[in-house]
This record gives sequence, structure tokens and C-alpha cells, in this order.
Amino acid sequence: MYGWVEALNKESALLKSASVASLSPYALAVDGLTVFEAEIVAVFVDLVVLLGLPKSVGEIYGLLFASAEPLTFAEIEQKLGLSKGSVSQGLRSLREVGAIREAGLDAAGEPLEEPKGAVRVARWEAVLELRRIIGALLRDRLTPNLQSQDAHVERAAACLDELTLGSNPAELDILKKRIEKLQSWQARARTFLPLIGKMI
Repeated sequence: MYGWVEALNKESALLKSASVASLSPYALAVDGLTVFEAEIVAVFVDLVVLLGLPKSVGEIYGLLFASAEPLTFAEIEQKLGLSKGSVSQGLRSLREVGAIREAGLDAAGEPLEEPKGAVRVARWEAVLELRRIIGALLRDRLTPNLQSQDAHVERAAACLDELTLGSNPAELDILKKRIEKLQSWQARARTFLPLIGKMI
């Protein structure tokens, strides 16, 4: 499913010695993607993997970001070579965090008038407001993750308390200091992460 990534890496290696100015952004790199689209998609694939999201989410957002026109479900599926399930799940995830929107809707979210007899097909476009996207990701993914980590640290601290009797005091002191360090990191993360969304 992600064979185009490997193909793009090979293509990039071949192009390193070539002049960038001579490369047409409309040239097909792999499958249905242009060189321009493939490069932008690769940027967002790296980003979503860092955030622990499926690669397909980055592929879909990257493709919409790289497209001057909104794309249909079928166009996304064909260009990326993803399954219908992956496209459906990816669009749903991106819509939930406000990273994409359906084109052709009015301010109230209602479809604009179509020519009489025309069949309406949903088209998707990337939302470029990074603060909103990052804020949603922090709220929906990273904050719950921090809460889970807090629980692990608390249980580890409780384990150390139970080891007090019969343990080497010097080793126990080292481990307690490490728990304190973890708690300090967690506290900083809780303070720092919300600021990221405001700074972008």
C-alpha cells in the first residue's frame, strides 16, 4: 500500500544530481501523484507518524494540501492507491480535528445550489489554519496520552514505596529521584503543550 513511498525515495535519489529548475512539478513521480504532490504528501506522512497517527491520514491531508482544487473520495482513492476503508477513516479523522472541510457548503454548512438535475458529489479541501488543527490534536490525542503516562508514573512510585523495606537504600534513593524527574517532565509537558497551539 505504501510502495509509492519507496518509489519516491528512489526517485529523489536519482534527482539529487539533477537541476531542480529542470524538474516539472506536474511530472508524474509515482502512480497517480505528481512530483510536487508526492513531496508534499511525504512531509505530512512524516508529521503524522511523529504524532502517532496512521500514515494514510498524512497521505490524504498532504494530497488535499497539495491540490489547488477540492478532491472527491474517488480521486483521493485513485491518486493514493488507498483502500476505500482507509480513505473513509482518514477523511473522518481529519474532519473531526478540523483539518479538512467539505467544499461547496455555505456558512451554515448547507450545500450550495447545484444545477438542476446535477448529482452532488462531496469534494474535500485542506484547512490551512494550523493553530486549530494542532489545538485539536493536543486536546484529542496528546492530553489523554499525558493522563495515561501520569497513571503509569503514579503506579511506579507506589511500587517503590512497597520496596522500602529490605531494599538497598542507595539504589532506592536513585530510583525515587528518577520518579521525581519523570513527574517534573510530566508537569512541564502539561504546561508547555497547550502553549504550542497559541504560538503557531
